[in-house]
Amino acid sequence: MKPTAQIGYAEFQDCNQSRLFAGAGVEWSKDAASRDAVIPLLRDAIATAITYQTCAHLAIPVDIQSATSPLSLKPFCAAHPSDRVRPLHEHKSVIEETAQTLVGDPADIPRIIIAVGLRACFQRGECGAKENGEAIMELAEALNAPVLTRLDAKGVVDERHPLSFGVVGVHGKPGMEMAAKLISTSDLVISIGANDETILACNIAGLQIRKVVEIDTDAFGVSTRFLAEHTLVGPIAEICKSLALAVETKTVIRNRKKKVEEIRSFMEDIDEEALLHEKFGYMTMNNPNAIVPEMEEGQNGNGHRRFSSMANVQELANDANRLWSAFHSGDWTKINEVHDGNTKYQADLTASRAGYCHPAAVMAAISRARRNKVTDPVSRNAAICVDVGDVTLWASLSLCLDQGSRTLYSERLGTMGYALCAGVAATCCSSEPAAAIVLAGDGGFQMTLQELATFQQHKKPGDKLICFVFDNEVLGRVAFGFDDAEGCGISGPDYVALAKAFGGDGVKLDKTEDCADVVAKAMAAEGLFVVHVWVDPTVKADMATFKDNSLKVMNSG
Repeated sequence: MKPTAQIGYAEFQDCNQSRLFAGAGVEWSKDAASRDAVIPLLRDAIATAITYQTCAHLAIPVDIQSATSPLSLKPFCAAHPSDRVRPLHEHKSVIEETAQTLVGDPADIPRIIIAVGLRACFQRGECGAKENGEAIMELAEALNAPVLTRLDAKGVVDERHPLSFGVVGVHGKPGMEMAAKLISTSDLVISIGANDETILACNIAGLQIRKVVEIDTDAFGVSTRFLAEHTLVGPIAEICKSLALAVETKTVIRNRKKKVEEIRSFMEDIDEEALLHEKFGYMTMNNPNAIVPEMEEGQNGNGHRRFSSMANVQELANDANRLWSAFHSGDWTKINEVHDGNTKYQADLTASRAGYCHPAAVMAAISRARRNKVTDPVSRNAAICVDVGDVTLWASLSLCLDQGSRTLYSERLGTMGYALCAGVAATCCSSEPAAAIVLAGDGGFQMTLQELATFQQHKKPGDKLICFVFDNEVLGRVAFGFDDAEGCGISGPDYVALAKAFGGDGVKLDKTEDCADVVAKAMAAEGLFVVHVWVDPTVKADMATFKDNSLKVMNSG
């Protein structure tokens, strides 16, 4: 920032930084007008960033930067609010009341989805994704509830778990078809660390139509935009574990009541002779003459339909009642198809022509390499940095991350070129050797490719920046999203040669069958490594939209 004496009238580099950053979405953005103002403003900036787990900006003129500090070095005084505020979840009654809402009664079992947001990645300001992820899945299992994540929370839960159904909220859309089906047919959302619940709780007109239960690290993350049945504040892992135990207890009671009602109803339906036959001495078990309720083909002992074939799983995805019946009855624990079959996204790799590599195959190879113990540990724990464009969809649909992974994405602004900058920052902010995997299209990568020099300048021994540039020579989201869009074709450099020019290395990938070998080579490389992925420009990712019939007016499409 310019010297204070030249602000406001000098023509060269005279920019109001606080307004610039505020316009970009940074709410706390201020200018320091004097040397004495820097210390309290710096305190407030850091306190805001820590408390709200967000970005803060303080512009300091160059003459103030070079001035002597008015105070000697002293400990910073800001504290995390959870250290001072008693978490609401410590009250046992809150847990019990919330658990009762989630369990429901035998005649009205709620259709629950669990939505995981960015704030679930942290605990008391530190990365707590792994611990939180384990507890979230405990709660999901207790409720038989499917789990969806925002893209910037991808990897908080183990995406190989059969109750994990991928990403929700891609370019303002639900993401994949199953995510859209689950949201549109649910009636209660457990929002865990989600910054924005609009896509989860509302119809397309922005009006709330689903119940919400909020779980967040502190009260600053609690939304006031929507009505919540219950709000629980505190350590996410502790809350989810406590809820899971309470839910399991209440579920046993609920199911017992349901069984009693089923037996009572059955007994009322059978004739008097059969009733006497049962009453005077014949147990159902081991008695060929015992009367038992007839069940339709494919039902289990609880009267729920079983799904055992791939065709049935597809029917499950198309039938909301059968879908939720499968969840409520716990069928997800019995069949692999719910995880490996049609309810998970499967790309048609044959759609990619010769001389090109399918993006979904690259994502799958990265997923497998991260789980392979042979892979270098630094690469296995690399931050995943996703850019904006078609690559956003491919990462959302085809990348399968283990619990505790960290994903960085421009969730709100959707800024192209973000991923490379995020990758450089992810490696620089660690005191130990660190790695970042950058997933970017050719358009987005070219917007910030000069930051390759930043990485080379600031990298530590052992740091890795692994860039996958998906080059289809087109701005895909524009070309595929609008009819007859013009000006979408783009050209670019030889990205392998570019990497070498910056002092790194790289390789070209133009065959789908070579994905595993190329990804393994990239993971093993040191420093900067770029994989130039040639993508068929006719291949586009699938993105579902909501079919919302809840409102006839205010429908903007």
